[in-house]
Amino acid sequence: MIAFALGFLSPGDPAVEALGQGPYDTPDPRAVAALRREWGLDQPVPVQYVKWLQRCLQGDLGTSYFSRHPVSEELFRRLPATLLLAFSATALATVIGISTGLMSALWAKRWVDGIFRLSSVIFASLPGFLIGILLITVFAEHFRLLPTSGYGRLAHLILPALALSIGESARILRLTRTQLLVVLSQEYIRTARGKGLSSSTIAIRHALPNAMLNVLTALGLHLGEILGGVAVIETIFAWPGIGRLAVESINRRDYPVVQGFVLLSGGLFIGVNLLVDLLYRALDPRVELS
Repeated sequence: MIAFALGFLSPGDPAVEALGQGPYDTPDPRAVAALRREWGLDQPVPVQYVKWLQRCLQGDLGTSYFSRHPVSEELFRRLPATLLLAFSATALATVIGISTGLMSALWAKRWVDGIFRLSSVIFASLPGFLIGILLITVFAEHFRLLPTSGYGRLAHLILPALALSIGESARILRLTRTQLLVVLSQEYIRTARGKGLSSSTIAIRHALPNAMLNVLTALGLHLGEILGGVAVIETIFAWPGIGRLAVESINRRDYPVVQGFVLLSGGLFIGVNLLVDLLYRALDPRVELS
């Protein structure tokens, strides 16, 4: 509802945008009025919202003002690219964050731990768009190793996935380290040490699974945030996902597509967090599903 209201409070008219052929062209007012009637834009905003909601409950998200295709078709055509980017970035953040967090906990208060902790503070503080620009500057412009845009090959995926995963891997590193240090101080860990098990075996087989609940929560939130907030990175790298579609639709005043994006991204966020809650039971049998 808020997104719907903000769309109509923003300057510009979708009918004028659709009929204008250039920045200095003025469409025929009669044609603009006719198009506004066709789209229902001449009605009060609350009435438009109620009608949109009624259609939405029937599975109809409306029609794009720009492409004249169904909004659901536009979104689901672009969704696979966003899912590929989101899951790739989450997988990278998981591998990098947990492995470095594990090493940081095993070598706590040593110089390696200090380097990991300092690096995590730096990378967690950098916004994603800045990391993306730095990656483009280094790997695409300077060394010319990877493309700055495109879709379809592994080389196109590397830079945007890194831009999305670096900050989150730093946060996962800190969380994994903290949780492991708590678990490693418990009685059953001292018992395992007394039985002669190595530090790496204790950390990986006994401590890490018990430290993963909070890490899993953070990863679930991260994946949900990526699915709903990937627009900036997709725009920087010209990645053809739903985030870039949302930015393009905002610029065109294509309100039905923007509404569909908000609804889809919100649904994905809720779905991912529900899945994380269900996975708690798989990681820790003591968790009851009720």
